[in-house]
Amino acid sequence: VSLVTVLRFLLDRRSFLHMGIAAGLSSFVGYSVINFVPSFMVRSFGMGLAELGFWLGIIVGIAGGAGFFFGGLLADRLGRLGQRRGFNFLAAAMAASALCYTAVFLAPTAAWCLAMLVAPTVISNFYLAPVLAQAQGLVSLRMRSVSSALMLLVINTIGLAMGPPVTGLLSDALGGILGAESMRYSLLIVAVVILPWSALHYLLAGRSIEKDLARASEQD
Repeated sequence: VSLVTVLRFLLDRRSFLHMGIAAGLSSFVGYSVINFVPSFMVRSFGMGLAELGFWLGIIVGIAGGAGFFFGGLLADRLGRLGQRRGFNFLAAAMAASALCYTAVFLAPTAAWCLAMLVAPTVISNFYLAPVLAQAQGLVSLRMRSVSSALMLLVINTIGLAMGPPVTGLLSDALGGILGAESMRYSLLIVAVVILPWSALHYLLAGRSIEKDLARASEQD
C-alpha cells in the first residue's frame, strides 16, 4: 500500500488525528524535561553534574522504563472494557502528570525535587505503548508499519522538534525577570499548559476510536 493511500486513510480517522496531537504534546513535555531538568537543577539548586547525572540516570532509566511498560499494560486491560476507557486513562494520566510536575518545579530543595520527579517520569510515559498499538489497530495488516512510522513522525515533529526550542526560548524570555530561576518557571509553564491540552485530545480520540477501529479493514 502506498504512503499516500495510508495517509489518506488515516486522515479520515478522527481518532488518529487527535491521538497524534495528544501524543505529540505529551512528548513535547517529555523532551523538554529530559533536555532542561539538568540545567534547572544546576541553576536553582547548585547541584554538581556528576551527582545529578547519577540520580537522573536512575530516575529516568528505571521510572521511565516502568512507565512505558505499565502504561501499555494498564491501557490494554482497560481497553478490554472498551477502547474509549483506555484513552480516558491516558487523559487522566496526563492531568496527573501536570500536577506532579507542578510539585517538582516548585520544590524548595534538590532532594525533594528529585524524589518528586519519580512519579511524573512514570506517569507521563504511559502514553507511548498504547498510542503505537492503536495506530496499528486503526489500519489493515498491510498498512501497519507505515501507520506506526507516521505516528512516530508526528510525535517527534511536535515533541522533539518543537518542545525543547520553545522551552528554551521561554526561559530566555523570562530571564530578564526571574534570572537563574527562569528555567524552573519555563518548565512549569510548559507542563501545566501542554499536558492538560494533551489530555483533551486523548478524550477527543476516545470519542471516535471504536467507530474508527471498526473501519480498519476497509483497505483489505
